[in-house]
Amino acid sequence: MHHRFFIVLVAVLVAPTLAGAQSGNSDLPMRTPDGQPDISGVFTFRTLTPLERPSRLE
Repeated sequence: MHHRFFIVLVAVLVAPTLAGAQSGNSDLPMRTPDGQPDISGVFTFRTLTPLERPSRLE
């Protein structure tokens, strides 16, 4: 019983140390030449609500 308690205690004390040692994401977002965030890419609009009502519903 004491052996199992010791293992759990060590795990609880070591886990935050290991989590704190991980480096964060230091990547900065890409920017356009004028300094704005670069949001260019491929966008699909298959799941968006249409802006106009279909003609069959009018």
